Amino acid sequence: MYTPRWTVTNGTCIVFDDVQIQLNRIPDVLSTPSAQAICNGSTTSLVITNPNAVAGTTYTWISTLFSGTASGFSNGSGATISQPLTTNNLGGVVRYTITPSANGCNGSSINVDVTVNPVPDASVSNSVICRGTSTNISISNPNAVAGTKYTWTVAQSNVSGAADQVAPVSGPIVQSLTATTNAPGTATYTITPVSPSGCTGTPVISTVTVNPIPDALASNQIICSGQTTSVAISNPNNVSGTAFNWIVQSSSNVTGVNTGNGTSINQQLSSTDGINSGSVTYAITPVANGCSGSTITVTVTVNPVPVITDTATQLQTTICSGTALNFTPTSTIGTTSYTWTSTVSGTITAGVSASGSSTITDSPVNTGNVAGTVTYRITPSVGSCNGLARDYVVTVQPVPSANGTDVTICSGQNAVITINSSPQNVSGTTFSWIVIPTGNITGASAGNGSTINQTLSLTDYNIGSVIYGITPRMCWPNQRYTSNS
Repeated sequence: MYTPRWTVTNGTCIVFDDVQIQLNRIPDVLSTPSAQAICNGSTTSLVITNPNAVAGTTYTWISTLFSGTASGFSNGSGATISQPLTTNNLGGVVRYTITPSANGCNGSSINVDVTVNPVPDASVSNSVICRGTSTNISISNPNAVAGTKYTWTVAQSNVSGAADQVAPVSGPIVQSLTATTNAPGTATYTITPVSPSGCTGTPVISTVTVNPIPDALASNQIICSGQTTSVAISNPNNVSGTAFNWIVQSSSNVTGVNTGNGTSINQQLSSTDGINSGSVTYAITPVANGCSGSTITVTVTVNPVPVITDTATQLQTTICSGTALNFTPTSTIGTTSYTWTSTVSGTITAGVSASGSSTITDSPVNTGNVAGTVTYRITPSVGSCNGLARDYVVTVQPVPSANGTDVTICSGQNAVITINSSPQNVSGTTFSWIVIPTGNITGASAGNGSTINQTLSLTDYNIGSVIYGITPRMCWPNQRYTSNS
């Protein structure tokens, strides 16, 4: 405080007047921090102080939008500016002009700028991938905060290969994931958007389902032409829901092949030319939950089936009892082998084998008086493939017999000998004879029929004889059977 004195005089008298003048200090101001950057929705925290410590200093401020876009600011007073500020995706700057006052004296104002940075958001979607493939999680920033990047953490269940991302990156999330068992697993990514100014948005979650990849197993097969395949397809790693699709990768000399699906390939296949082997290769792909496993191949070999080519006429014959057969079938395939079994009908009692292979060389014997049959059922085969059996039918005619009675006559009389077919009594038997006379007999001659009726005479006075050699015959179309009796 200052007290100046005024002195007034007229030369004689002196008058004194004291005036008191009080000088107040002007306060200053400091903001801590001197400038601030906050994120959208955060609250300012400006602490205002008076460095020159003028007692009774107070503070007032005026707030203005310095640049960009911001809201929530207002004028005020006090030692702390604490205001929640918001902005758009571009950000803004709020300027606080702070003035200190003490004892009616205002100090110099200061400007404190608060930058309000935008907070980015993020959008993701869930995805499903197959074991061993990479994620491709695209992350978008709907509110379009420039320069937004992302960090993430990941929780794995029955999955390996995922990793956290600490430093912000632009995305997408590309990581190769593997299901660790034969069941689906998940990788759950918690993704946080980060702006260039370090403002973090609300985390979002993307769940990646990792499906296992199924495998397939099947075995090659060999079938005969005309048979149906039975290629069983299995899934060794037991992935639930596995299905199988197949295509015809290649085919040679085979008909009946088709693409398809299922757990078994059942197709009736045939050798195209019927003579040579053919093959078909199927490419089988296992699929489960949209994931295709490795394709495997399985080959089916189709072997030809022989066909007996003998005509119906060639497969039947008529023989005489005891005649040797010599029959070998013919086939579409030169290397065909044959097996056969026999069935006898009638009085064929010997000379027939129950079964055999290759050429039929039996000599069937018919001991009865009517024809019998031997039916040979012949099966052609090449390797393990048997063709359609055919019957070779052999009619075996019985052996005819002849019988007559010796007679004694006088010279010049007729020798009458009745010939019959006993003991066989085969119907239709005919007879012929030759003569073997002694030298003193005339009138004997060879002939045929069922009665010998000849006049025989002696040429001297000695007893003579004639021996008739009678031969029975059994005739049927294109055949004649002769038996000497």
